[in-house]
Amino acid sequence: MKKKHISFFIFYLLSLSIISQSNNSILDSSGFRSLSQENIHLHLNTNFLLTGENLLYKVYNLSLEDKNISTLSKIAYVRIIDKNNTPLFNQKVRLNKGVGYGDLFLPNNIETGSYKIIAYTQWMRNKQIFFEENLYIINPFSNLEKIKTATVSNNIIKKNNDTSISYINTNKKNYTTRELVTLNITKKIKGTFSLSVRKTDNLDLPEKSSIVNSFKLPKKEYKNSTKFYIPELRGELISGKIISKDNNKHNLNNLKIGLSLPNKNKITKISVTDKIGNFYFNIKEPYKKSKATIQILNDDRHLYNFKIDKKNILETHFENFKPISITNKNIEIIKRRSLNLQIENAYNTIKKDIFIKEKINPLIFEDKCEIIILDDYKRFKTIKEVTIEILNNVWIDSDNNFRVKNMNSDTNKKLPTLLIVDGSIIYKHNDFLDYNANKIKSVSILRQKYVLGAQLYEGIIYMKTFKNDYDPNSDYLKKLNISHPQKQKKYFFQTHESIKKTRRIPDYRTQLFWQPNLDLTKKQISFFTSDVIGVFEIEIEGFTNSGKPISYTKNFTVK
Repeated sequence: MKKKHISFFIFYLLSLSIISQSNNSILDSSGFRSLSQENIHLHLNTNFLLTGENLLYKVYNLSLEDKNISTLSKIAYVRIIDKNNTPLFNQKVRLNKGVGYGDLFLPNNIETGSYKIIAYTQWMRNKQIFFEENLYIINPFSNLEKIKTATVSNNIIKKNNDTSISYINTNKKNYTTRELVTLNITKKIKGTFSLSVRKTDNLDLPEKSSIVNSFKLPKKEYKNSTKFYIPELRGELISGKIISKDNNKHNLNNLKIGLSLPNKNKITKISVTDKIGNFYFNIKEPYKKSKATIQILNDDRHLYNFKIDKKNILETHFENFKPISITNKNIEIIKRRSLNLQIENAYNTIKKDIFIKEKINPLIFEDKCEIIILDDYKRFKTIKEVTIEILNNVWIDSDNNFRVKNMNSDTNKKLPTLLIVDGSIIYKHNDFLDYNANKIKSVSILRQKYVLGAQLYEGIIYMKTFKNDYDPNSDYLKKLNISHPQKQKKYFFQTHESIKKTRRIPDYRTQLFWQPNLDLTKKQISFFTSDVIGVFEIEIEGFTNSGKPISYTKNFTVK
């Protein structure tokens, strides 16, 4: 055996050992006992919304013991539920150094009522710990006079304003419409913070919780879950279980499972089962909404079924949905706010948030591939013909599997060649030989050994279609929709620096500013008032680098 083959084989054995140890530790809950438990706080822009508005939020993932920022979990889950605990929205948020942010648009088919927003990590579910906040949603097109008869709740919680950061001040107390507001910061504060500037409505509703108030709440007695939830330490976990069709008479250990998030996502992974058939995939790469495919990659796969774990089913039932208090004063406020909202939404095409483009990383073997663009050659009807006529040192063996010669014009026939089309693993190559080759844009060939998961391959053939739309079809393959984590945004807020450009565009914003990644080391923060008059509240929440919670509010008036 040549020296480089020996070194590669040693690397392969080490890879198998590491993967095996990883799987065993994942299943042993005792291995996680030393990890600090978590508790989430959401900074919401408001807890009272009309349909057609956006709920904006920032996630702060905290250590339950010392309340400092926890960097343990990499994914948080946020959902809105009704009084029957039926979810209206489910969202995933990537956590970077313990924080993340997102938003929810409330469509007009939501009924007026009390709801809850809850948030958690998978690790929190072991103690059944959830962030929980009441939301009051009004559909302004419903019969508000009828709602007026609802039970009035006078349990109004006053905010505990932290005056210790009074070195953040506005340049004025009163402003005119479309005027620049400047927040002067006289002392730099390092940490992670979020800022909301919004019109206050003075409704008779309980105010939302703050970070400082949450620290003063007495410790709860948490209930242990009947299940064990693995912390998502590196990224999002997708898990499942292999089941023998014949009363578990067949081996469940060390079976290979392939996961593909196809098309432009370029995510292809292989995992192995533990001794009872459990498998796990960790997705730390960014991806777009995708129909993932999962399949068993063993020749005896007809002997097995498999299921994917459902992560959205909660054990906890949430109660205490406080009723909405509607008075004559509230009805007038709601009508005025609804009118402003309708004007704003009429101009939403020119007031769009900007999505921060996520970089989809190339496949790690991509730069080592030989790339063949099929339009540079005579076109053939099938993949089999393309292989014979165009692809050098690639052939189809007697079992109808692709084979690749390495750079030394040699090949190990005992090792399979990996075939991937638009990110989807093709286990039985015979299923693809008659595919319409006119749909294929390019063929990339890796002519060296490659380890993916626990499998060593003799080369890779990676094919791309023109439309990135190859849809694999197999009785041994499961498809599931995976919703991607919230995309990062730069939120739009109107400026009026050039009056000529903006004077013909109405500006009826009640949410003047939202900055989920507020930098308090700057000297100034600026935003503009709108055409709406009244009292507006500046609210800053977050943590300093030393772990001190901050919750600061200040009002100003627009006349």
